[in-house]
Amino acid sequence: MRLLKFAILLCLSMMFATSYAQMAVKETDKRKTAIDVFDDKDFELAVGYNDYVVSQPGKDTGWASYSFCARGKIKELDCSLPLSLEAGLLMSYFNGDYNNEDNNRFGEYSMRMFSLGVPLNLVYEFPVSSDVSVAPYAGLSARLNVWAEMELRNGEKIDLFSNKYGANFETLQFGGQIGVSVAIERIVIRAEVHTDFSNLTEQTKLWGVGTSIGYRF
Repeated sequence: MRLLKFAILLCLSMMFATSYAQMAVKETDKRKTAIDVFDDKDFELAVGYNDYVVSQPGKDTGWASYSFCARGKIKELDCSLPLSLEAGLLMSYFNGDYNNEDNNRFGEYSMRMFSLGVPLNLVYEFPVSSDVSVAPYAGLSARLNVWAEMELRNGEKIDLFSNKYGANFETLQFGGQIGVSVAIERIVIRAEVHTDFSNLTEQTKLWGVGTSIGYRF
C-alpha cells in the first residue's frame, strides 16, 4: 500500500513538471501583467527550515524540519488579476530529541522522519519595483511519509509505521499552507504557516511555521 501511495504522488509530481515544461517552451501572446516581472524565469530551487508543533492530547512537543523544494509556475489564470498556479516537489527531513523524565519506558529518545510532498498554491504576485516583487499565496498539499523511526537511549530503533507502542504513523497525509514570498531579482525569501488536515497518528497532528530561501532560474 505504501508503494502504491508513493507511485500516485510521483505521478502527480510528474504531471506538474510536464505541465510546467510545456508552458516554458510554448510561445504565446500573453497579456503583460505584474506576474511577468521576471520574464517568466519562475522555476525556483529553495532550502528551508521549519518549526513544527506535534499536537497530542494533553501535551504538545516540537519537531524541526529541514527541506528542499523545487517549484515553478504551471499556469497563469485568464483573468484581470495577476493570479497563477504554482506547484512543486518538497523533500523534508523531520527530527526531534526528547527527554521525558515522566516516562520510564522511553526516557531519552529521538524521532526522525523523511517525507516527500507536492504543494499546489494559488499565487497573487505584484511588483514593488523593477526588480522586487511580493507574492502572497495559499494552497493545499499532499505528503508521503517515506521513512520514520524512534531511537531509544538503549539504541533500540522502532519503525513508526508499525503498531509497536501504538505509534502507527500514516504514510499519506493532506494539509494546507498560507504564506508570502519576496523576490529580489532572482533571490526568493518565503515565510509560511502550514498545517495537516489529516492526522499523523490517530491522535497526533502537525502544524508549524517556516522560512526558506531560493533562487529562480
